[in-house]
Amino acid sequence: MSDTEWMLEQLWAPIVAITTAHEGRANGLISSTVVTASLLPEAPRISVQLSRASLTRELALASRALAVHLLPADERGLELFRALGFRSGRDVSKLDGVATQPGSVGAPILVDAVAYLEARIVETLDLDDVTVVVADVVGGARRRDTPPLTIEDARERLPADWLAEWELRRERELDDARRFRR
Repeated sequence: MSDTEWMLEQLWAPIVAITTAHEGRANGLISSTVVTASLLPEAPRISVQLSRASLTRELALASRALAVHLLPADERGLELFRALGFRSGRDVSKLDGVATQPGSVGAPILVDAVAYLEARIVETLDLDDVTVVVADVVGGARRRDTPPLTIEDARERLPADWLAEWELRRERELDDARRFRR
């Protein structure tokens, strides 16, 4: 790994699950690109990067709403990481078998999350391979007093076959991103 690649790895935000729904279709994904986007505690905002190839992006932009979840650093967190991060929502219904409840903005809330935020999209910026979404936080809750899953946890604790599956999905994502950059 080059020094630049190492530095970029250090910038990963916490691992989160992002969910959304529009016209009866729900989806979710795993991300490391959610950060706070406001200095004002009375007007919280988040910034999210969504792949231009992602079904979650399409649904979020159509509904103008999403939810962001911290996953638990336990076996259930790893299962959610796999369910939402290893396949495309275009190929499978990723939330089938995942316990959710309806959120106030219409995005599914993961029952097993450590904490979640609900947000309404107020601005977007389309770049070559990602769309940057800025969203006003309208609610949320901390559900469990447990540490959230980190990328280090996932890399250390995922079974070898899951790691291989994750790497294949990552390569497909990179191929999609390169296609959009051309």
